[in-house]
Amino acid sequence: MLMFRAEWKEIHLDQDAAQMIARLSTAIFMPALARNEEWLKIAVDYTIHFFTGAYVLRMIPPPLRPIVHWFLPFTRQLRKDVAAAQLLIMAEVKRRTNEESEALKAGIPYEKPIDALQWVETTVESTGLPCDPVYGQLNYTLGAVHTTSVTLTNTIYDLLARPKYIDLLLEEIKDESEEGHRWTKGSLSKLKLMDSFMKESTRLTPVTMCKYPIDFSLKSSNPPKSILQPRGRRNIQPL
Repeated sequence: MLMFRAEWKEIHLDQDAAQMIARLSTAIFMPALARNEEWLKIAVDYTIHFFTGAYVLRMIPPPLRPIVHWFLPFTRQLRKDVAAAQLLIMAEVKRRTNEESEALKAGIPYEKPIDALQWVETTVESTGLPCDPVYGQLNYTLGAVHTTSVTLTNTIYDLLARPKYIDLLLEEIKDESEEGHRWTKGSLSKLKLMDSFMKESTRLTPVTMCKYPIDFSLKSSNPPKSILQPRGRRNIQPL
């Protein structure tokens, strides 16, 4: 985590931002592991190994992928990430199950945690649909950590390139924080300038240049303007 220092210190903002977002998102999704360094490393690395492994596999002929994935470095590391995550998350699930059982035996109402791990369990109980808590948490990190950390990094870089906005943003933060001396969802919604600056930063330096999902043409077609869409062509749209 970044700390105030009087002396000059060089940092790798993209790496530090990923660590910060991993910890903050885990504090919401699974607070018990928010300070577990092993889990935080998995939360950051899993996405990199996942997409890099998928990218490499796409260059392999489809019939060979079920065999090749066992030997690729990134997919091998991905399986290690999943195995390590299973040990950490299932240990937390077991701890909660034991606490609930002890509370029931003692006749004490058990207050279930309010986090993503409990959301998955509640959904499974209410719908009967299977959902692995380990893959559920890994999917949360897959969608949360790097997209948010890249947005944070780009916003800070854009702010440093335009320092005239720093005092204006600080003044807005000061005004809103002084009203109630605490942050709430309502307080964040009042940061109009902050919201505007981050949206403009995202417009200028988006996380990805292409909108998803990518449309794969299943058959050749002739859309308007008589542009031929060959079968298997990828259609993408810039953000």
